[in-house]
Amino acid sequence: MRLQSAIILVKDVSPTKTRTELGITEAQCDEAARLILETAGVINPLILLRTGVTAYTIIDGHFEYYAALRARELDPRRGETINAYIAESESAVEIFKKQVKLFRKPTQPTATANAVPVSIQVCDSLPILKSLSNEMTELKEMFGKMVKTLENQVSQMTKMLEESSRPVAKPRSLPVPIVSADREEIEKQFLSDVNTLPIDELLAKLKKAGATKNVVDNVKKEREKLPFQSVVSIEKFIKRIKGLAQKTMDKILNQWS
Repeated sequence: MRLQSAIILVKDVSPTKTRTELGITEAQCDEAARLILETAGVINPLILLRTGVTAYTIIDGHFEYYAALRARELDPRRGETINAYIAESESAVEIFKKQVKLFRKPTQPTATANAVPVSIQVCDSLPILKSLSNEMTELKEMFGKMVKTLENQVSQMTKMLEESSRPVAKPRSLPVPIVSADREEIEKQFLSDVNTLPIDELLAKLKKAGATKNVVDNVKKEREKLPFQSVVSIEKFIKRIKGLAQKTMDKILNQWS
């Protein structure tokens, strides 16, 4: 039996496996197709079995076939044909398969004289790995402390901002105690106002000085009595006005003007 090389039409070839089954990607096909168009063929010709006058099935070279198919899509004229070896009978197929197994098997990388066994490389790397692990642990602890410090600072600043934004309570104004010398003048003024001011004006001053509604109403009643008897002292005024105590009277006098 003698090898017969031929240039055949790509459309006359029938594959026995799909591109998906072979795991051939589109990118691989595209790259190989462009190389086929550049060189007008493949360095590994297809090995085919003739099944008709112009019909063939693939014995070996599916990748080359699918690359040629893609080349034909890219350029129908230049990619129309592909080079191949053709087996004319089933008996010849076995011989082709033996050659494929022998000559087209993937080459295994040979070990070089200077190659270092993987186990030795790993052993040599252990000290470095341990050192890196220790450094990573130290860095982790350092960053952990830094983060904790920052969290404490942020917490303190937040508290300070919250405290500074709280409204400051105004101190309650306490009535200024009246000096005895002034007290007499104020009492005289008060008694004069009670006896002589128009009722509406008197009641307004009493409210302004902090008198309760009950006290104001009772003062109004006293003033409206006919004939009205003038008030001659603070003590008698307290006795005449129901609901008025000394404490309230002092408060009114402190605010009287």
